[in-house]
Amino acid sequence: MMETLGKMPKKIATSGTRSKDYFNRYGDLKRVKRMRFWPLERVLVERYGFTEPDAKGLADFLRPILDFDPENRPTAAECLKHAWLNN
Repeated sequence: MMETLGKMPKKIATSGTRSKDYFNRYGDLKRVKRMRFWPLERVLVERYGFTEPDAKGLADFLRPILDFDPENRPTAAECLKHAWLNN
């Protein structure tokens, strides 16, 4: 997820019961030295063959759902109101 969505917030990365096994005190992954950022839109186009407009629409729909912080994620009712579903 971090490759696609960006760095996980330190608060989230360090809050788990086993977070010390995977993250350092700065919220960086311990065993991953280099991570290539691959935005969700590019993944959809390059790996799954979506067109640019379709990839942008789906990514706009998915990105809030995939937010690292559960409190920031939309509810199912909010997701149903998204423009991408109503095309």
